[in-house]
Amino acid sequence: MNKFFTLTAILLLNYASFAQPGKNGAYTAGSANQILNKYCPIASDIASGSNTLLLSSGPGFSLCPGDLIMVYQAQGCTIDGSNTSSYGNILTYNSAGFYEFKYVATVNGNTITTQTTFTNSYATAGRVQAVKVPLYTTLTINSGASVIAKDWKDTVIAGTPYRFGGLVVLHATSIINNGTISASGFGFRGGALDDNSYSFGVSSFASGLTTDGGEKGESIFGYQTDYDANGGRFCRGAAANGGGGGVTHNSAAGGGANGNSGNVWSGHGIMIVNPNNPLAAWALDPAYIANGNALTNSSGGGRGGYSYGSTNQDALTLAPGNAGWGGDNRREVGGRGGRPLININAESRIYFGGGGGAGDANNNCTPPGANGGGIVYLIATTGITGNGNIISNGNFGGNSMLGNNDASSGGGAGGSIVVKTGAMVGTQVVNANGGNGGNQLPIVNESEGAGGGGGGGFAALSIGPVPTVFGGLNGNSQSTSVTEMTSNGATQGAVGQTGPVSSTFISFLPIGQALTATPTTTQASCTST
Repeated sequence: MNKFFTLTAILLLNYASFAQPGKNGAYTAGSANQILNKYCPIASDIASGSNTLLLSSGPGFSLCPGDLIMVYQAQGCTIDGSNTSSYGNILTYNSAGFYEFKYVATVNGNTITTQTTFTNSYATAGRVQAVKVPLYTTLTINSGASVIAKDWKDTVIAGTPYRFGGLVVLHATSIINNGTISASGFGFRGGALDDNSYSFGVSSFASGLTTDGGEKGESIFGYQTDYDANGGRFCRGAAANGGGGGVTHNSAAGGGANGNSGNVWSGHGIMIVNPNNPLAAWALDPAYIANGNALTNSSGGGRGGYSYGSTNQDALTLAPGNAGWGGDNRREVGGRGGRPLININAESRIYFGGGGGAGDANNNCTPPGANGGGIVYLIATTGITGNGNIISNGNFGGNSMLGNNDASSGGGAGGSIVVKTGAMVGTQVVNANGGNGGNQLPIVNESEGAGGGGGGGFAALSIGPVPTVFGGLNGNSQSTSVTEMTSNGATQGAVGQTGPVSSTFISFLPIGQALTATPTTTQASCTST
């Protein structure tokens, strides 16, 4: 009996020392664009109360007992798919945005047992992934160096399509950041460029026809083929937090969204009055009139600008939609701004920034919609010092090109940043801002829409500087036809959201559920590409 207790104690001591936080030692990032995480899609659903998960098969990284993983589900909500103004309303969030940290207890092939059970359930249809989190003593990021996420994208593994990436997740006793930790542009993707639109007069919110408009930005519902199965990937309806696409002919796209400003969402963004966009011009806008003759102040992403006008008129006296504008009559049919997400919780549920929609194009003169920001999640048990940046901004919608005679695309929304630490210097810059909408560069005697700005993201710090979650600016048109109103109907994205988060850290359990089976280091295959 004494021999048994002695052997058990040795096993426990070895297992605990192998798996303690800091097991990966000190690390210095001295160059740009380093990816320190490994990513693997989950191959089967995870039930609440379970402590096992199945990783996808394929070549890649291995896991061992004592490793830390973050399980994250990016998508999987359900939406209204009707071709109406209700298109894209979130009906149920399901498990979209849920995350949990788990220490690995045992590894048997691709089956991983975790030390503790899962609080939430996770569905593979919602693109669940496991992110391997390095456990450093001290992480140093030198000036000019950067740590970034893997691209969020679709990858086929052993014949099965998966979607993963987009997060920077780091655990260290202390972080010395004089460089950049970034998930900017690594979130939901902008609508892809569709250069096959020739119709006039389209007003659809959802369509499966490429001739009807530009693509919607990616969202917590899905992307492209997911939209195809639920009303269509084209036209102005905003799908959850993704920005709506433009419609034919040549209206612009809306910006993506993430954080909630607290205002009611209408999809029309924030109308900004300035010398280049006087109140008299906004007063002719149908959304202004429908809002009780008041400027719109919607939460979420900004709206895309008006459709094609073929003549030079006075934007202060001739309303959008009047036949005097010629072409498509400069109608107010731009892509709607993405919806803010109203159930964000730093401790359990966070999101990628929505992608901006794509402007309607037929002359190959506009870039695709802009990507939203991904997720930065930092755990530094002692503190964070240095003069660096921690950012997850949405990308800017690109400006028009060539002949400049296509509509512009929407900006990506800011992503999410969570920092759990006991101390953090105020010299760290923390941003989760929305990207600006695309501009229409100079063109004479015709006009197309400018892109809507992306909405601000979400940030929660247990202590430290005040983060910024600004909305992106609307794009502007440099057409000689709309000098009286350079926004040409495009609107700004709304400010995002900040919230509280505890400094409670993930506990490693050297004794308990993790030891119900003999610890094993059988390696799990997984993709790291």
